[in-house]
Amino acid sequence: MEMVIFTKIEDEDILDDLDTLYYSVEIGEHYERDKFKWSERVDFDQAKKKKLEFGFKMNHIKQVIKVEIQGSYISRKSNNEVIQKSIFIGFFNFARCVRKSGGLIQPQQVGLKVSDYIDVQVGLKEKYKFGGYRCITLKAFDTKGGDFIENPDLSVLVVETQNNTIVTEILKDLPLIQSPDGLHKRIEIGVNNYSPQIFMTQDFKVYFVKDSKDYSQYRADDNSIMPMGETRSEQDILQERIHNDLVAFGEFSAYDLIENSVFKQDFLELEPIEGGQSSLKPKKRSRKNTEIYSKTDPSSSQVHQQFDDDDQSEYKLPLFNRNKNQQIGLMTLRSIQCKKRTSFLDLVSNQMLEIVPIIAIDFSMSNLTFDERKCIHSVNEDNQNEYRDLITSISKAFRQISPTSLFYGFGANSVLRKTEVSDLFVGTGDLLNPIVMTDHLEQAYYSCLKRVELNLPVHISKVVEKSIEFAQQSESHFLQAQYQTKNDFKHGLTYFVLYILNSGIVDDINETIEQLTKVINLPLSIYIVNVQNKNLRKDDIDTGQLEEKCKFLFERGNRKFLKVIEYHDLGFQTHGHSEVIHKLTERIPFEIEQYFDSVAAHGTQIHIEQNQVRKGLDLVREVIRQKDQFLESIDGVEGLNRENVNKLIEDFRLYEYSADSAQILLGLKKRVDKS
Repeated sequence: MEMVIFTKIEDEDILDDLDTLYYSVEIGEHYERDKFKWSERVDFDQAKKKKLEFGFKMNHIKQVIKVEIQGSYISRKSNNEVIQKSIFIGFFNFARCVRKSGGLIQPQQVGLKVSDYIDVQVGLKEKYKFGGYRCITLKAFDTKGGDFIENPDLSVLVVETQNNTIVTEILKDLPLIQSPDGLHKRIEIGVNNYSPQIFMTQDFKVYFVKDSKDYSQYRADDNSIMPMGETRSEQDILQERIHNDLVAFGEFSAYDLIENSVFKQDFLELEPIEGGQSSLKPKKRSRKNTEIYSKTDPSSSQVHQQFDDDDQSEYKLPLFNRNKNQQIGLMTLRSIQCKKRTSFLDLVSNQMLEIVPIIAIDFSMSNLTFDERKCIHSVNEDNQNEYRDLITSISKAFRQISPTSLFYGFGANSVLRKTEVSDLFVGTGDLLNPIVMTDHLEQAYYSCLKRVELNLPVHISKVVEKSIEFAQQSESHFLQAQYQTKNDFKHGLTYFVLYILNSGIVDDINETIEQLTKVINLPLSIYIVNVQNKNLRKDDIDTGQLEEKCKFLFERGNRKFLKVIEYHDLGFQTHGHSEVIHKLTERIPFEIEQYFDSVAAHGTQIHIEQNQVRKGLDLVREVIRQKDQFLESIDGVEGLNRENVNKLIEDFRLYEYSADSAQILLGLKKRVDKS
């Protein structure tokens, strides 16, 4: 982040005998603040600008920036005694500063101002990240001599030639888009770590293929994951598709796209230059299609503006047969643009995004230590407890960003001596409401620990599945809202961060990986933290395999949505909660940006009204809906009715929506009543 502190003092009474100005700037919470201090000794009557740089932390976004200025005066009456006093204390809202994107703003609140002629303003903006993400978009039309884009039996593959990798695929069942120029399909090329110099040297091929079979890496019979050693690379699959099913292909270069784009500077500059010429020029290379190349005006350097969809800048791309001995078609590429990455700060500060943590805790017997500790969990709050330490850090990290969290447990009997082992139960003790105030996570943990009975096996697939359900609902609400009219209510996106805190043992690795395949395109990040159990060997830790086995998913999804962390790597002993908070949250902003760039933001521009983010009440409505649906499902089940099931929910704190569980508990209750 880059911050500018502007100061101007025009009061002669303050300037007289002033020797030094001392500045202090603080950002963040008490005891976890970023602090900056410096001094100025000359030209006090001149406007001053001080530029500061600091690393963004997630808890900054809901904080205030405190600016304090003190003056050091030399008293002529008291033998040149130095007197220091505060002349200004102001508080600036971090999110409001971000929304101004570098523009200077007045303080939201003034704590001290000794004169009306003191002007202090703050500007804040995100420093442009080198590389970042770019989405190159264009419209593809059939021109003549063939039917390729409009052919419902053909899929389109765009391949980067040097690495022979697919950068985008337009499936054959993707519907055509109507426009005044005719039917077309939208092609989007995502580029991570974008560098203009590297991009300008790249070449691409477009393949039209008629897939004769399923080339996926999954078994067609039972949808289970193939063993990792048997999976083929993306390049192998690509070559097989081309060999078997190629109908036509064409070649173009990045230079061709840039020269025929709507606005070249978006390709050539990492950050727009206001009112100036682009400092980079596309390197002229031999083009493959010079005979049909339509050159645009190279002197165009207009100020960037919003172009209409019917912009006529276009590039003619010839299509050849398999042997490249005959041209069989011509494709037109129009409205070629380079869109910059999404900014996490813009999303949050403009209330376009809500982040909700989901905490899932392992209450299984794998936490038994068989030494003097007996168990990693401990109901004694004075004892060592790694789970408590992690929960406290997560609470501190999210309490300003998300007032509510979701709390689940697994691997235990959810009610001591009353229920069977559960792979997923609500940690709050309320079947219908997993919501906990983020500030109260530690209390909820100890309350749950006193109710449960440790058991086996250790399954985490159900935890991931439940998180996927929440993420799917969030994405559905968000994407549907993009097609509403401007006057309609629009939802922001709720992005979920799942923290699975466990001992490292997992008994359902394959089932978990199968669930993880669904996370690729969902607003969900998963962090698995392995706590310390000294009695477990390294070979016994199963969660460490997940990252390795999911590499192919990260490549497909263009984002790493899963991270496994060891407790001892977080730095509790050396740095305390501040460093732990940073390590638990440092990648989340980047992961959210990747999600918006590669999934949510494609295909339509995002227009989200402020103050329209769904809060905890929406989650409450959802669990109430699930309760009603459950109660409706028991109608007609022998021995059950809504009244006695509602009573069971209140008395026994049911943790699963299961008619079988209700029947078992009802039978137990009757036997207890008789006795």
